[in-house]
Amino acid sequence: MSNHQRKKDAPGDKVTLEVTFSNDGKLKGEETALFFLRDPVASVSHPVLELKGVKKLTLEPGQSQTIQLILTTEDMTFPGLDFAPRLEAGVIELFVGPSARQETLLKTQIRVVD
Repeated sequence: MSNHQRKKDAPGDKVTLEVTFSNDGKLKGEETALFFLRDPVASVSHPVLELKGVKKLTLEPGQSQTIQLILTTEDMTFPGLDFAPRLEAGVIELFVGPSARQETLLKTQIRVVD
């Protein structure tokens, strides 16, 4: 995952997250990938991590698989004080991992600009 910059005035604009999972073991394995979003400086408090997607994988020994999550501009909004959807300029952090524990998550960020 790499960092990107997006204009906030582009309704319907999309961000695609791609992550490759590999089974380095000798047995068939299953993994659950959880995709989270965080807006660390939003003007209105909301959850520390917001779950935005879940993908299940089954991997044979030595197999790798790339999965995607596509987020639209609307997926990144939150209700403002007037309850209208808001997307504010600033950094939005995106995470993926097998759980919500910080030490298990891969992180990238996008910057929303005016």
